[in-house]
Amino acid sequence: TDFDTVYCFINHEWGSHFDYSFNGGYDWNQVYFGETAKIYDAFLLNSDTGYLVSKSINSNMLIKFTQGVHLDTLIYTDTLNLVSSKIFFVNSTVGYLTASDNSNNSLLLCTNDGGETWSVNNITSEYIFNNMYFISDSFGFIICDEGHILKTTDYGQNFTILETPTSNNLTDIQFANDSSA
Repeated sequence: TDFDTVYCFINHEWGSHFDYSFNGGYDWNQVYFGETAKIYDAFLLNSDTGYLVSKSINSNMLIKFTQGVHLDTLIYTDTLNLVSSKIFFVNSTVGYLTASDNSNNSLLLCTNDGGETWSVNNITSEYIFNNMYFISDSFGFIICDEGHILKTTDYGQNFTILETPTSNNLTDIQFANDSSA
């Protein structure tokens, strides 16, 4: 674990930026996204590589950043008419992105090449995807509104519904390790 690398993701009325430090917070650098951009989610694969889900007035985008300073836009989700919300990478190649379309369907997209290309693995109007956690390339959980948890063992192609004791909207899921949520 690298305790010298620190990232902060910040939204203001006047735009979004992320700040990073490679020396434990003694010195900071800033990457600014513009007046209309908003960061919806961030995922750090390791201390050198991360992904941002961002939206501006003109486009929605998924951005890969390396070592804090190199930004590569991987996908403009507006070409798919999607609004992206959450991102999760299992490793440097396999990642997942939740999104919604103009018809209020929830979609699960998957990449097997580090975000260069994405395919829709599942689409549903029955559940609203709020967040996710994948233990392996194919095995993961998606949490939804009304207390629903969806479990997949086949890259999100199919889901098993797990019962919970609540009908509240679930917002986050974390695992201490590969077998304990």
